[in-house]
Amino acid sequence: VHVPQLLSRDTDPDTADRLIEDFERQIEFIRYLVGDLFSRLGKITLGRDTVTRLLNQRYLPTILGMEIGGQASKGHPFSVVLVRVDDLREILALDDNDGRDLLMQQISVAVVESVRTGDHAFRYGDLEFLIVCVETNRAQAEIIADDLRLRIRALVFHIHSRTINQLSVSVGVAEFQGHPDYQHLLRRAESAVAQATVEGGNRVVLR
Repeated sequence: VHVPQLLSRDTDPDTADRLIEDFERQIEFIRYLVGDLFSRLGKITLGRDTVTRLLNQRYLPTILGMEIGGQASKGHPFSVVLVRVDDLREILALDDNDGRDLLMQQISVAVVESVRTGDHAFRYGDLEFLIVCVETNRAQAEIIADDLRLRIRALVFHIHSRTINQLSVSVGVAEFQGHPDYQHLLRRAESAVAQATVEGGNRVVLR
């Protein structure tokens, strides 16, 4: 709008000055909008894992607090499914962190595909993922967990020039049992994963 008027032979100097001032105001407004956009984007991405784009633990207390409150008021069950990659030697054999990141990205796809509408998936640790399964009891969560275990087991992972077949995971399932501290629920899930690992991995353990 402004440039054609500035280039027009019919535009006198006073009008040109006003157009330039208005042009500068518009540019400053655009600069403000772009800055605001990136500020908002930064706040959103701050709560996501940079490798897998899943939620990180920043939002875990809030979401678990909401689920605990919902269970107290409405009686809806909920469970957590904790997934840990078993094959440490395969992962450590990868040449660099970039290769490990590629592996975790590919595993995260399987995690996302196992998540239902309303569930929440997190990057829980270097080799761990957590799913908060809403309105789900332990038996239902076990089905989700075993489906995810089999899904990951069936995948072929392509990491640069390497191929990894039949990667296994240990999975722990814990249903919320009324303890007000969400850490209690997570410790039960971690205990279940530890047992699955000790028993050889590639299995689901309930708590």
